[in-house]
Amino acid sequence: MKTVLIKLIILFLTQNIIFCQDYWNIHLGQKTYLDIDHLPYYKWIPDGHISVLPDGEGKYMMYWSEFSNSRTTGDSQFPEDQKTLDPVDPVFGGRVGNAGPSNGYNDGGSWLMSVHRHNGDTLIGFYHGESHWYPRDGNFTAWKSICVAYSFDNGYTWEDQGPIVTSNTPKPETRRWGGAGDCCVIWDPVNNRWNCYHQEHNIRLAVSYDPLGAPGTWKKYYDGDFNEEGLGGMSTPISNLSNVGGANPSVHWNTFYEKWVMTYHGWDGGIYITLSSDGVIWEYPKKIISKQSYNRWYPTIIGETDTKAGRLARLYYAEFNSSGRNMAARDILFDTTDYNYGIVTDPWEAQHIGSYNFSGKAGIRNGLITITGTTNNLFEENDAFYYMYQNVLESGEISTRLTSQTGADSTAYSGIMLRSSLDTGSAFISMSRKSLTDTIVINYRDSEAQKSKTEAIVTNNYWFKIQKEESNIELLISEDGISWESVFSITLELSTDFFAGLFNTTHGENNFCTATFENTSVNFRRVSMDMIESEAISIRPNPAINKLHIHLQNEADTFSYKLIDISGKIYRKGKLNGMFSEVDISELPSNQYFIVQIFDGNLYVHGDKIFKK
Repeated sequence: MKTVLIKLIILFLTQNIIFCQDYWNIHLGQKTYLDIDHLPYYKWIPDGHISVLPDGEGKYMMYWSEFSNSRTTGDSQFPEDQKTLDPVDPVFGGRVGNAGPSNGYNDGGSWLMSVHRHNGDTLIGFYHGESHWYPRDGNFTAWKSICVAYSFDNGYTWEDQGPIVTSNTPKPETRRWGGAGDCCVIWDPVNNRWNCYHQEHNIRLAVSYDPLGAPGTWKKYYDGDFNEEGLGGMSTPISNLSNVGGANPSVHWNTFYEKWVMTYHGWDGGIYITLSSDGVIWEYPKKIISKQSYNRWYPTIIGETDTKAGRLARLYYAEFNSSGRNMAARDILFDTTDYNYGIVTDPWEAQHIGSYNFSGKAGIRNGLITITGTTNNLFEENDAFYYMYQNVLESGEISTRLTSQTGADSTAYSGIMLRSSLDTGSAFISMSRKSLTDTIVINYRDSEAQKSKTEAIVTNNYWFKIQKEESNIELLISEDGISWESVFSITLELSTDFFAGLFNTTHGENNFCTATFENTSVNFRRVSMDMIESEAISIRPNPAINKLHIHLQNEADTFSYKLIDISGKIYRKGKLNGMFSEVDISELPSNQYFIVQIFDGNLYVHGDKIFKK
């Protein structure tokens, strides 16, 4: 038996994040905010786990947990598509008036957090109850309990059954937060029981083998077994979760991992995730979203429903702010690949070109270059891919051997590219392998904002080379990296300083492809800081499309610039900020020359003619 040791890798990227633990990875997509102002109390939603279940063919119902609970319907299981309040008024919950009285478990509100269909129109609703002290006088400190209610008309009305799990500490006479609450309840089909995940500072577990989850049938997990009564019994935190305290778990069965997945918020204001084979023993949790000024709380993962998801799902959570909270959403992609990328070292750089949902990654380790990409456009005007590159000049060549493409469908592309700029829509030429085929695809664009042109070659040779001699470009392939065969040539104008590198794209937003390259060689004159600093003043690129970069040898606050056309008309002028300045020329007329004049005070010190494409 081959033993594979997989190290733990945690990679933090700007806005988009990859987290790797043992054999599983979590990729988070770009964040969006939901418009939910059609809901009562929308400024305070989400306020707990969100429950969704099918309601006939192509229809879903959702329960929004607050102290009183709304039922919505929509054409999908996702909150952004749940637009209809059905009925208009809340269906369950509410709280008593300022004077009370207290019933000890839900006089302060009832939060429906897990709703399941028992059969027909009979629903089981597990809810978080809060009890206040009276007179309330604006103080909403609560003692918590976990309770159950039944609906016999498909969720329009509910009959309360009372508490099922309570703390072993009774509600005290004086106000303080406490009790057992903030629940998510799922049905475990292997053990034929309900699992109620809840919190008393840490995440805890109680189970019931009663199909209705009725009061008096629950047992708490205590010292390794389910041996304490749900009502008032002792409990201990779930294994491996006790060191990261938190609340409001969301648990689903993940068909991609064939494991249970739990996400919950920590008391540090961040959001965590963990996996389990049996729903009892969980892996050590890892943070996937951190607190930023305000808490990120109340996460729910929804795939097919809130209790079942596959490789791709949606993560919803609350972003607190000074006036309440926003409901945020991000795609979440579950993965099993784990690559030792290494790092990107000089003179290489790496970044996304164009828009993306999930972030890519690149690195070099022992001469092997690994690039993961998940973007959806190589052929259109606004191309998008992950690119590892060097900034180069003049004539030369780049060559590499593509050694693998993994995790890809038939529309992933991995290969080499020369490119005028890092802007989407730039002029470029590339040669890549289309995954799961013996096809090499050649793409090129000779001017901005047009679709690229494509040529296809059937071959199983994956040594690639692009040679450039001024504007003459030739593409070559090889079986062994020694003998090369020319397969395409073109005259193509690139900018004076351009980019040579390797790229990867899945040609689809919600899938990853990882490509590896070896024997990569870049033989161009490189643009380096030494070159820039050897010149008193440099202005790049030339030709330019959207931006000019002006570099001064010494930092000073006396320099300024003018950008004029050949008739002397001034189009831009302003101060230069330190040694490196950027000038936006995107709105200047295209396909004509301009003169950039540099001044030290009133003294003219430098001028360059540039071409605006």
